[in-house]
Amino acid sequence: MGIRQKVHLRNEIRVWEDLWIPTVPARPAREIALAVHPMMPISEFITGNPKRWDMERLENYVHQDDIALIKSLAKSQDYSQDGYCWSFTKNGMYFVKSGYWVATNLLRIDTKETREATLQAWAHATTPTPPLLFPSVSHFTNMDYLFRRKNDIEDPKLDKDPYPWIIWFIWKEMNDKLFRGIDKDPLETVRHSKSECHAWHAANRKEERSTLTHPTSHTNIEICLTDGSWKHDALLSGYRWTWKNAEGGIQLMGARNQDKTISPLHSELEALS
Repeated sequence: MGIRQKVHLRNEIRVWEDLWIPTVPARPAREIALAVHPMMPISEFITGNPKRWDMERLENYVHQDDIALIKSLAKSQDYSQDGYCWSFTKNGMYFVKSGYWVATNLLRIDTKETREATLQAWAHATTPTPPLLFPSVSHFTNMDYLFRRKNDIEDPKLDKDPYPWIIWFIWKEMNDKLFRGIDKDPLETVRHSKSECHAWHAANRKEERSTLTHPTSHTNIEICLTDGSWKHDALLSGYRWTWKNAEGGIQLMGARNQDKTISPLHSELEALS
C-alpha cells in the first residue's frame, strides 16, 4: 500500500490503472470525462520540450483535486524507465523498519500473536532457557545469551543446538504472518529447524571424511581470472582478465570497456568471451 510509481516519461504509467497520484496510499487518477481509454498512458498529459503538463487536457479529463497533486510531481526530462518509490520514508527508499511500521500501525496487525508464537517455539526447542535470562523482551539480551553466554553452558565445538536455524525460521514466519497473514505451528517451526540443522552437520561430516580419504592433490595448472563491472547509471561496462602461471605469478593481464550490457550477469558473461 506504500508503493507509488514515479514519472520518468517512458509512457509506461497507465493514468487510470496505476498507483501514481502522490496520496497515502497512492492511487490512480480520478477521471471526470464521460468516456476514457482504460490503458491511456501518462504521455497523453505531457507536452512540449522541455516536458510540461498539458493543463488543458488535464482539466478536460482529470478531477480538479488530482490536478494539484499532479502538478506537484517532479518530472524527469529523459526517457528512463518509470520507477517506484516508498511513500512512508522521506527519501522514497523502502526500509524494512518502515515496512513493519506500516504492517503494525496501518494494517492493524497485532504483533502480540507473533510474540506468543515465538515464545512457544523456544518452549519446544532443546535450547537451555535459564529463568529470567532467556527468552526475554530484549532482542539484545536474547542474542547475547545465544551467541555468548550459552557457551558457558555447552562447549561450542560440541554444540548441536539448532538455535541459529530456529532464529531464521522464526524471522521468516513472522514475515509471513505480518505481510501474508499465514500462521505456522511453532512446533513445526522447531522440527523444521532441527531437520535443517542435522542436514547441515551431516553434509559437513561427509565433506570432512571425503577430504581425509581423498587428500587434495595440488597439480601445476595455469589459470585465467575474469571479471565484469556494471553500474546502473553508467554508459559503459568494464572487463578485466588476468593469466597466472602455476606458481601464481601474473603472466599477462588486460582490460577494456564497451557499451553497457543490460544486467550485471550479462557483464560477467561478456567478460568470459
